[in-house]
Amino acid sequence: MEKWPRISLVTPSFNQGRFIGETIESVLRQNYPNFEHIVIDGASTDETLEILGRYPHLRVISEPDSGQAEAINKGFRMATGDIWGFLNSDDTLMPNALKSVAGEMMSGRGRDIVMGRCRFVDEKGHYMGIEHPSHFESHRRVLEVWKGHFIPQPAVFWRQKVWRKCGGMNETLNSQWIDYDLFCRFSKWYKFK
Repeated sequence: MEKWPRISLVTPSFNQGRFIGETIESVLRQNYPNFEHIVIDGASTDETLEILGRYPHLRVISEPDSGQAEAINKGFRMATGDIWGFLNSDDTLMPNALKSVAGEMMSGRGRDIVMGRCRFVDEKGHYMGIEHPSHFESHRRVLEVWKGHFIPQPAVFWRQKVWRKCGGMNETLNSQWIDYDLFCRFSKWYKFK
């Protein structure tokens, strides 16, 4: 690949000091040459800010907010990348994930949203399994969440224009529904590859 596209990752956080270091390290281990990592912290009172201070490459804002959706929106207002995604403060990326995403997005095939697979781990990092095979068929299938059809949020990346067209996180929703709502809006206009 001639030029690696810039990838912007936003991590919302609040009192996640137990996990956030591993999240950040998983991004650094990507050895991806063109990324920015933005952490929006809701004024944590645990060791989170001390841990964040160890990583000079991060762009960090720490101030009270109304929750995860507002934090993610705030982070993407700062984002400068061609490709965007968000990684929660207790999630990690598999090795070479960002290079795979860049390769798929820049393949010349007109891909605006790509999604991968997720492995589940417990609080101690022990492997618990993989989500059922997920794939995209249509907007209607995304709406059929009650049938067990879901999109694995940490493994979804999109072009900046997708966010701009479809809008950001709905800050009035319960945090367990914000990514589902976002992906429903994405799927109305775009196909996930």
